[in-house]
Amino acid sequence: MGHHQGRVVFVPFSLPSEEITAQIIQEKKDYLHGTLQKILIPSIERREPFCPLFGTCGGCQLQHINETKQLQYKTEMFYETLRRIGKIKSFPIMPVIPSPHPTHYRSRVQLKVGNGYIGFYQSKSHQIVSVTDCPLLMPALNEALRMVSTFPFLGHLSEIEIQATDRGELLFVLIGRDVPLAPIEHFYNEIQPQFFLRGLLLRGIVLYDWSGRHYWGQDYLIHNILNKRFRVSDRSFFQVNQGILGQLIQSLIAAIATVSSASDHSILELYSGVGTLTRFLAERVKRVVSVEGNPISVEDARWNMTGISNVELITGAITKQILERMAWKGETLLINPPRGGVPSSVLQQMAKFPMKQILYLSCNPVTLTRDVALLLSMGYCLKQIQPFDFFPQTAHLESLTELTRP
Repeated sequence: MGHHQGRVVFVPFSLPSEEITAQIIQEKKDYLHGTLQKILIPSIERREPFCPLFGTCGGCQLQHINETKQLQYKTEMFYETLRRIGKIKSFPIMPVIPSPHPTHYRSRVQLKVGNGYIGFYQSKSHQIVSVTDCPLLMPALNEALRMVSTFPFLGHLSEIEIQATDRGELLFVLIGRDVPLAPIEHFYNEIQPQFFLRGLLLRGIVLYDWSGRHYWGQDYLIHNILNKRFRVSDRSFFQVNQGILGQLIQSLIAAIATVSSASDHSILELYSGVGTLTRFLAERVKRVVSVEGNPISVEDARWNMTGISNVELITGAITKQILERMAWKGETLLINPPRGGVPSSVLQQMAKFPMKQILYLSCNPVTLTRDVALLLSMGYCLKQIQPFDFFPQTAHLESLTELTRP
């Protein structure tokens, strides 16, 4: 962020203290948007990006900064969001927990296909940037990415998603129209030895086209998190940086331990997904009730709760009405919503429950700030915010916020 003729100018890929030239590409009433043209005096914090597509591909925003400074700037942005949007004056933010791996951490990738290109969208555009190797992807995904060009049905596809486990097991999800089924079946049967020679195992291929959903082999993968197995179907959400997931789980366990003894503790979990957090929490409290709107994820969760008897899984959209019917009286509420946050009607209903603690997992500081501000106005106190760097090299920051009743 800089200033020009009394107005703020936002210039991506620049750094504080740098002297640059920029081209103004968009004018607003109170601010301007510019593109970086030339760095006249670089910051001592600037480094050479390690990906040749940085600045063109829309995936990364911070490769030109070392990881330590990335965490500092992300924290400053978090503070600024809480102050400006939430008008929150006091908020104890703990130091960001870094990802164990700053690169090669992603276990899932979505690729766009079109006009002979396979890759990612260019920043703020639908132009496809051709990609054959991405430094954020697990090695298994990059190996699979290099093999994608051999697909004989590539011209029929608009999108390819590849999912991987840390053991090199792969699942392809294909999206297109009028995709011939026979070549996919032939490809699945014939390509497996090539994957095997690269130390990979192709578990399955799933296709979505105008005629419906088809799959060959499995339509799920089995992930291992802290020595526990989790089934994740192709239509279920799962955290893509599993290296830091264990630290998030440990932070959750430590937070609930401050409320009451495990023998009396009950947790209501909203947006529970495939039950990754549910499984670990259930081993430490009396009861967990989990609500999830995606029925496929709930089926995965049932598989993942095998042998666990103190978990109730509910399929349903998270609405004011479903919470009214529950009349919850437990100690803790755990919410892990999508980027849009929690509807205000749901938050208002939640605040009526006699809970001691709310744990809010967020992937979007803006909607987190909005929701926390509303909870504070309804009598909750902000105890602590713990950020996690799930997505190094990008501007994204996840966090665990703990609120309590006075």
